[in-house]
Amino acid sequence: MSYQVYLQFNHLVDPGFAGYAREMPGYFASYYNELEAPEQSKYTTPLYLIPDNPQTVPEFYVFLPSLRRSLRLSAGARCAPYAGTDYVGDDAYWGVPLPVGWFQARLLGQRKMLMFRPTPDNRAMYNVRDNYYPRFLFPKPAIGKWQVFDAVVLDVAREPSVRSGYCYGLRRIYADPRTWNVIWIDLYDNQQKFWKLNGYLQSPHPIPGGGYLPEAGGVNWMIDFQNLHASMSLVGGEAFAVNQEVPRQFWDVSRYGSPAGLQKIMR
Repeated sequence: MSYQVYLQFNHLVDPGFAGYAREMPGYFASYYNELEAPEQSKYTTPLYLIPDNPQTVPEFYVFLPSLRRSLRLSAGARCAPYAGTDYVGDDAYWGVPLPVGWFQARLLGQRKMLMFRPTPDNRAMYNVRDNYYPRFLFPKPAIGKWQVFDAVVLDVAREPSVRSGYCYGLRRIYADPRTWNVIWIDLYDNQQKFWKLNGYLQSPHPIPGGGYLPEAGGVNWMIDFQNLHASMSLVGGEAFAVNQEVPRQFWDVSRYGSPAGLQKIMR
């Protein structure tokens, strides 16, 4: 179990956050994920920094409670298991890899796709005991419905010159053409054999002042078919907040959006 803080610094359209760009110049966003359970992993915290220049390699940091300090990881950490799960570092930010110049994309067209969507604001989705089938977060009808969606299908792979040693040989991305949010990813290994699926069974969340944040609360699957293993996350739980809904303590960019903030954990 963990709590996450996502901060966007630049290209903001929502009022009240203009100062973020001055605090983190040169960066687009950060993703902070502090583990609270199990006890042996408590306080372990990966931090993912996405540069504003999409041709720049993202930065990976982690706070290790056993050392009581943070480390900057190499670019190879993008293929390491993320927080001990079946996700890797490059899956953490919606599965869209950077730098964009290192990847090539091929449009396969538009397809009809059967997807599950929780009913927005349905608190039943957070009742794991009663509303999911056991041993796997497979939702029951109390949470929402299976629906047919239009999906734009893209094959994304590394350029041949930088392909060696990368974790995936191919990402087949299914995106919602209304929002361009990723709704499903098929992942293949370097021999082009099907390896994992990453499914976003999540619903929109209302934004204060109007509009919705797509793909917010709900279940996220990462299923490893080659090794018969799976990791699942229930996004939201007791609290899912956007913009002015977020408690003021989490607005602190230096604490939750910078490497220096990792040193304040456990204080």
